Amino acid sequence: MNEEKETPCPDCGRPMPASALKCPNCGRENKKLYACPDCGHPVSRESANRCPNCGKELMSQQKKVEAVMGFIGFVIFIVLLWKFWHWNPFGG
Repeated sequence: MNEEKETPCPDCGRPMPASALKCPNCGRENKKLYACPDCGHPVSRESANRCPNCGKELMSQQKKVEAVMGFIGFVIFIVLLWKFWHWNPFGG
C-alpha cells in the first residue's frame, strides 16, 4: 500500500498530506513547499534546485534575495556616481 506521509497543519492542527501545497481543511498555504512554475508539482523550499517532476532548474529564495539586493546596490552606485559626477563645489 502506498500511503502518503501526513503532517499536522500549523493553523488548524488537522492532518494534511506532507506534499500538499494547501491544507485541505482550512486552506492555509504550506510554507515548506511551493509549486514548480512549469508543471505545478510540489517542491521543497529548502532543498530543491530542480523540480523532481519536470527537471526545471529552480532559483532558491536566498538566490532571489541576493539577486535583488545586488541590483538595488548597483542602482544606488549609479545614482551616487551620477550625483558626484555632476557635483560642482563652486556652485556655478
